[in-house]
Amino acid sequence: MSEVLNAEVTSSEEGGFSRRRVVKGVAWSVPVIVTAIAAPAAAASGVTEVYFPVPAAITLSGGNRPGTGPSGFTIKNTTGAQVTVSLSGSIIVTPTNAVHSTIAITAPAPSIFSTTTFNGKISTTTFTYAGVVPAGGTIHVPFGFRNTEDTGSNKPKKTDVDEYSLSMVLSNKPLSITGPTPSSLIVKYQV
Repeated sequence: MSEVLNAEVTSSEEGGFSRRRVVKGVAWSVPVIVTAIAAPAAAASGVTEVYFPVPAAITLSGGNRPGTGPSGFTIKNTTGAQVTVSLSGSIIVTPTNAVHSTIAITAPAPSIFSTTTFNGKISTTTFTYAGVVPAGGTIHVPFGFRNTEDTGSNKPKKTDVDEYSLSMVLSNKPLSITGPTPSSLIVKYQV
């Protein structure tokens, strides 16, 4: 039977392409097509940094709680090409001394920052960001802070200073993204 099929294949090849030759050609071209489609995404990923900027002056609780902290986080494209970034994760605010309030993230862009949960005085705020960062450029994703002060014997006094550490955990961190390192947040009470 195979001799008959081979004979038919040989006679049909003389007049053009055989089905076997077409199938073979398609099988070899599929990996090439997949590679061509995947290459632009890999080339565009580049090395990108996510970081908290240097802490600057901030105000909490209607203006009577000054302090210092980051004004958001920054995404920096260190490549020579525009990069599409999709990040999701959490920003965690953790006390580093005996504090008098719980601090959480507030956002001018609520579509980026969604849920805040509390575990004692530690707050965790989830976020999702998607956007295009120009070649060699940066995008700043702003946020602020809100606090809930303790009452009773742990109520803040005028001389109290609360200190917190901000950290970010990226849940879908692409291999090409580095950072961020933790940042600090300091709240000074004025009564």
